[in-house]
Amino acid sequence: MNTYRVCVYVCVCVRMWVGVSYITIGMLRYLEWFIYNNLLTRKDNFGVTA
Repeated sequence: MNTYRVCVYVCVCVRMWVGVSYITIGMLRYLEWFIYNNLLTRKDNFGVTA
């Protein structure tokens, strides 16, 4: 029973860590895409005004 509990604990910890890393990567990618799109639209606006 003790080894089973340790196994479950490790599995839960690994799952939480993987979930957090996935969320972090997703947020970073979204931020990168957001900044990229903003820079592109700003460039387009500058091109239109100039």
